Amino acid sequence: RLNRKPTSEDFKVMIEGERWGIASNISKKIGKFLDKALYEKFKNPSKKII
Repeated sequence: RLNRKPTSEDFKVMIEGERWGIASNISKKIGKFLDKALYEKFKNPSKKII
């Protein structure tokens, strides 16, 4: 990408890469949140599940 102007196709590829990176980060955070929620739910088996 040096010494030339990016084309519209280059922009599309860059934007898709950014979207993939953002989606990956979001999915990791959601996964950690769900893991923690499940751990907290099943950590103490004496509580009744309603």
